[in-house]
Amino acid sequence: MEKNIVKDKKDLTFEQLMGNLEQYVSDLDKGGVPIDKAAEIYEEAMEMATLASSKLAAAELKISNIKDKYINSIDSNNEGFQ
Repeated sequence: MEKNIVKDKKDLTFEQLMGNLEQYVSDLDKGGVPIDKAAEIYEEAMEMATLASSKLAAAELKISNIKDKYINSIDSNNEGFQ
């Protein structure tokens, strides 16, 4: 694998992070990677997995907040009809 290590991972989208992770897994699955390089790839992959997980959690929280806001809006509108 001769892919350059990404310097500013935080700027990557969730989809880009997942794409990079898939590539790293594919490269490691092929075999033939020297152990030092494999360890470097693994470390990079773990950093990207952590970032991807954080981005996913943030998106889930945002969706949950939107849902709660919408439900609260509907509930407050329905109180006038009781």
